[in-house]
Amino acid sequence: SKRGASVTSEARSGSRGEKTRDRRRGGAPLGMCAGEHRDQSLADVRADYDDSIAGLIALIDRLSDEQLAADSPLTAALRRPPLDMIYDAAPHHWRFHHDLILLWLDGASGMSKRGLLAHIRVAYFDFENLLRNFTPEQMTQPNVEGVWSIKDILAHLISWHGFLLRELDTIARGDVLPTSYGQPGETWAATIDRWNAEAVAQRADHSAAEVQAELKQTYEQVLAHVESFGEARLLAPVEDGSTELLWQSIRGNTYEHYIEHAQVITRWLAGLSRG
Repeated sequence: SKRGASVTSEARSGSRGEKTRDRRRGGAPLGMCAGEHRDQSLADVRADYDDSIAGLIALIDRLSDEQLAADSPLTAALRRPPLDMIYDAAPHHWRFHHDLILLWLDGASGMSKRGLLAHIRVAYFDFENLLRNFTPEQMTQPNVEGVWSIKDILAHLISWHGFLLRELDTIARGDVLPTSYGQPGETWAATIDRWNAEAVAQRADHSAAEVQAELKQTYEQVLAHVESFGEARLLAPVEDGSTELLWQSIRGNTYEHYIEHAQVITRWLAGLSRG
């Protein structure tokens, strides 16, 4: 049992609850965008795509470095300078759709390394976009998930990124994973609660922006670690005698974890909207 003192494969994932979740987030916006081009030929859509890229490049060329990074009434309302918006509209957004297409291509053939990476990137992209709905003040408002604020949820995700990174380092070295992570006499549930409390307390004096930047940094470290493994290793058991495959262990602290907390934050946001 994952509530016991020893770390089973399920406990090691860090997930606390059902793992059956909707992973098709963002479908409505995609459908809305695609609807504009359904009556066009592929050649026409490609021409529109080329024109949009050329227009974006021309716009970037017109702006100075200072203008790209500058604040203005518009960017203050959006809480993002032009450079960030351009990045979201171009490479970041293209990578998101690239990964969605990879998931579609791999959907019938089971998990692969590129599919795992695509799942992670798509879910994190979605999570980052969700966070843009909130002001710095809202990011620290309590009682979003239990007593936690959104900032506290990010601290929790950072902590479990760190746990995953330590495990991946151990596996990469060929060493044996620990059989227990708790203090003497401590149950696994108590260990989880202690780790979560420590993660939040360590960042109590940090701004929401600082914690979000740390989450991004640890996410990129996790992604690099996953990319360093060959596909055969990712599709193999975590260790000898384990019934859990390595990619299954990774998903619990990456895309399933992002989706889990995104759903909680989305429900809280819906409650704010209802007033």
